[in-house]
Amino acid sequence: MTGVVFHYPPELMSLLKDGIPKLCRSKRDLLTFFKGAGVEHEILAPYAITLKNSKDSFNKYVVTAEILEKLNESDDKAIRERREIIKRITEFQDFSVCWDNDRAAAIGIVSQIRDVVNVKPIAGTPDIPTLTKATLKELKLVPEGIPDSARGGDVIKRLLQNLGTIGNGLAELRGLYGTGHGKHGKTEGLSPRHAKLAVGAASTLVTFLFDTHKETAS
Repeated sequence: MTGVVFHYPPELMSLLKDGIPKLCRSKRDLLTFFKGAGVEHEILAPYAITLKNSKDSFNKYVVTAEILEKLNESDDKAIRERREIIKRITEFQDFSVCWDNDRAAAIGIVSQIRDVVNVKPIAGTPDIPTLTKATLKELKLVPEGIPDSARGGDVIKRLLQNLGTIGNGLAELRGLYGTGHGKHGKTEGLSPRHAKLAVGAASTLVTFLFDTHKETAS
C-alpha cells in the first residue's frame, strides 16, 4: 500500500467517491466516518452546519467528493488521514449497515479498492468453497460418512459430492460476474434466469445444511 495513499490516483479516487457513501448509511454516518479517520474539524464543520440547517441539500456523494479532493490537495499534511481512510475501507466487513440496494455494489467496491492498494482480505476470513467444505464436514455430510452398506449409499454419496460443488460454483460465478475483483461497479451481471438458478442453488444448499444442523443438534 506504500505510495498509493500519499495522493489518491484517479482510479482509486473514483472508487472512494462512489464507495464511501454506500458504506455510510446516513448522512451523519458519513461525517462520523471522516471524523473517525482524523479529518480536521475545519474541513468537516461547514458540512455539519449544512446537515443541521439544510439536510435536503446535503448530498453524500457530493460531500464525499469535496472532502476527498481537499485531502488530496493537502500534500503531506493529510497523509495520516488518507492512510486511515484506506485502512478503514479495506478492513470493512459489516455490510449489513449498508442500504439493501447499495450492499452488493459496496462489497464489490471494497474488493476493488483492496485490489488497487494491494491489500488482501483480513487473514483468517475463509472463502465460500472453504466454508462449504468445512460445514459439510462438521455436519458429517461428506461422502465418506455414508457406509457402502446403506440403502442407496452410492446415490447419496453422489448427491453429497454434487452438493459440495455448489459452493465452488457460486464462488466462480462471483468472480466472473461480481462487481469486485477489479471490475467496474456497473459490470453487466448474470441474466435473470441464471441469477435465479444461482440463488435457488444457494438456497437449497443453505436450507439443507440448516435442517441437518437442527436435526443433529436436537
